Amino acid sequence: MRIGELARLADVGVETVRFYQRSAILPLPPKPPGGIRCYSEEHLKLLQRIRVAREVGFSLAEIQSAFSRFNQPCAVTHGYAMHKLLRVTEQINRFTRMSICLEAWIRFCEEDSARSVRDAIETTVGPLSAQTMGELKDKRTKPNRSPRTRARKRLSRTDP
Repeated sequence: MRIGELARLADVGVETVRFYQRSAILPLPPKPPGGIRCYSEEHLKLLQRIRVAREVGFSLAEIQSAFSRFNQPCAVTHGYAMHKLLRVTEQINRFTRMSICLEAWIRFCEEDSARSVRDAIETTVGPLSAQTMGELKDKRTKPNRSPRTRARKRLSRTDP
């Protein structure tokens, strides 16, 4: 298949395919003399794996490192996934705090639209963000538990 078909089947752009090739994440297929490169099903599978890894938040460097160990046991890349899970959890907590603060701000302003922005911040966002950050920190931080232990416990709860 040609590069356009490969890109379409993997649901990425042609320039994305070329970028991954320049980044040495996706190998270039051999080019026949005077001909056009033909991509295989293996190229498509690898490109789909790259796309999924990007969607769950892995950087290109992380993907390149993980894929260089592609045929090794999962234990080799387990640390990457654990680290990524912790970062995603931190982001979720941050976005949760932001959402709570914004909802409080909106409710405050809906009660009396003549109130000042300063009043809204001092009355809602300031106290709520401090309180919410403390509550979330209390939930995340348990004595004598590392972040990795907490992540493992969280993952084991989701196992069937």
